[in-house]
Parts: sequence; structure tokens; C-alpha cells
Amino acid sequence: MSESSSSRGLSNNEVRFLRPEKRKRRRAFLGFVGATVVMGVWAYEFTLTQHDYLYLLGIPIAIFWAFPVNLLFWSHFWRFRVDGTGIAVRRALGWDMWPWHAFESGEVRLDHDLETYVWPGRPGPWWRRRLRFHACWIVFLGEEDAFALRRLCARIAPPMAEPELIDDFRIALPEPIEVDAGGIRYVKEDRRYRWEEVREIVLGASWHELNDYTWISVELPDGEFDFSAASARRRDPRAVIALIRRHVPEQRIVELAHFGPAKSQREIELRRKAELARIDYWTQGELQLCVPFLPPYRIRSTSLALAAACLGLLATLHCGLGFGTFTLAVGAVFSCIFGYFARADSLDAARRRLEELDRLTPGV
Repeated sequence: MSESSSSRGLSNNEVRFLRPEKRKRRRAFLGFVGATVVMGVWAYEFTLTQHDYLYLLGIPIAIFWAFPVNLLFWSHFWRFRVDGTGIAVRRALGWDMWPWHAFESGEVRLDHDLETYVWPGRPGPWWRRRLRFHACWIVFLGEEDAFALRRLCARIAPPMAEPELIDDFRIALPEPIEVDAGGIRYVKEDRRYRWEEVREIVLGASWHELNDYTWISVELPDGEFDFSAASARRRDPRAVIALIRRHVPEQRIVELAHFGPAKSQREIELRRKAELARIDYWTQGELQLCVPFLPPYRIRSTSLALAAACLGLLATLHCGLGFGTFTLAVGAVFSCIFGYFARADSLDAARRRLEELDRLTPGV
């Protein structure tokens, strides 16, 4: 084993494969099967009634089928191969190699969002120059695998240069907010809060060890707001957080990691609150559902929560594309099955994390 590979904890002959969790592959497969059956039934009904417009079948099928097919591909074929030479990412055709020497030399660097690695000089299309540890917007890797992979890359890549200090930044929430040395100002209302009035600021990260604090929650005397430091215009998230730390006492700042050890009892309380809210959503909460031809209304978000959203889409397609009654009935069955498994998986994950929090004590 060479010295460099030894520092990585991998030998050239050791190979690890990381792939999406089984429960997430199951949900993707159910979504694909459901979409395929629904579109097949609809195509059959369409051919019985619309003989002169069969050429229009391809467009709605491609649109409706694109997402479940993409989800099935990413969940079943997308994976990482990690060995002593680097990381290989499975693509549609072959593998993309990210060698360790590119990390060590600085050719591959951590992007401003603190979770994506970029390789600007890599030949090929632009989408092959970014390495993310999740596909699309859904995190497929398990928590332990994702953390192990990100920690390995962070240990090999050179540390990021310290960000330049900034005196202000602006975020575009539903109402623009400006933050500077004087405090926080709501631009439209011209309402300002001094730093002394800020009750608590929560800095959110995935794991403390990775130091990827980008999500920020600010509690004010008459409300609170959340934002991502990466969304501050043309600002480094670390510079945004450094500005906040300069003006807010440490006793009013809580560092919150979603996974791993906790630093304080307050952090454990916030984690517990988030998991209880997730359980409440899937058992006692409500889901806002609005489709173009109906006024907005609220439904109970039990095992039918996700099913209702799918049925709203099917009902919209019924009016716009002529989905028949039998198509809607088949769609309802698969939507309910998908909603049941989505609810069960979410509840199981939240309850498992609550059990882990019961055994957690502050201290990293």
C-alpha cells in the first residue's frame, strides 16, 4: 500500500460499492410500475375513442413517464465505487472516474454550497464536472454511507481558503431582507431589528465534523425566518455565517447537525422537535392540495397524503388529456400503495431517529 493510499484508509485492492437504500429502491420501483400501468391503460382507452389522434399519444406518455423512469434508473443503477485510486460514479453508459490525485492537487475543489465537488478543467460535458452525493433532489444514499464518503473526500482534498470578510448581505425570501452590522431589516416594510433583539440563531449542517453550515434559522421577537446561506447573493456561506458570529453572542447561537453526535442539549431538543413534527405531519397533519379546476382545500395527511397529490395530478390529466374513469381507478390504486409505503418509510425513519436521540448525550 502506498503512503497516499494508506492515508486514505484504502488499499488499491480494496473496493467498496455504495448504492441507494433498499426502501428507496422499492418506492422508485412502485412509482415506475404504477406510472407504466396507468399510462398503458390510458393509451388503450385513448385508442378506443380517438382513432384520428393516435400520433398525440407520444407527447403525454413521454412527459408523464419521464420522472418515474428517471427515478428508477437513479435508484437502481446509480452507485459509487470507491477504491485506492479514487471514486467512480455509475452513469447511463459506463463510469465517471474521480481520481484521488485530482483531489490532492486541488483540481477538484469543494463548491460554495459545501456539499458538491467541482472539477472545472475536466474534459467532457458540463454535467460530468460536478460530483454530488445524491441524485436529482432526493437523497438516495444511507446516512452512514453518505457521511463516510463525504468525510473521505474532505480528508483528501486541500482545505478551502478562508473566506473574505463581508459587512452585509441580502437574501430574497418572499420579502427581501438585508443583514448588516446594524442588524436585520425587512426591505419592503422598512422594519429593522438590532442584533440585541435577536433571540436565537440556529446554524444547520448535515454533520458537525464536515462543518457544512449553510441553513440558518433566525428567531426575532415577533416571528422567525429560515434561509440558506448559499442563497445570499454572490456571498460565500462561510462569510455569511462569520458575519453573524461577529455580531451575535455565542450563547444565542445553536449549532444543529441533522446526523451524528450532538454538541448541546438544546441541539438534541431541536432534533427531537423536527422528528416529532415529521411524525405529526404523516399522522395528524394536513396537506394543502390545489388542482386547476377546484378551489384549494385541505385533507388529512395520513397514508393517503401522497396518494391525494397523485390523484390531483391524474384528475388534472383527466380534464386536459381525456383520462378515462378506469384509468383514474387504476391510478388511485397505485397512488394509495405508493402513499402507504412513503408514509411507512418516513414514520419508521423518524421513529428510529427518535430512539437514537433518547440515547444521545451532548458532546462531540
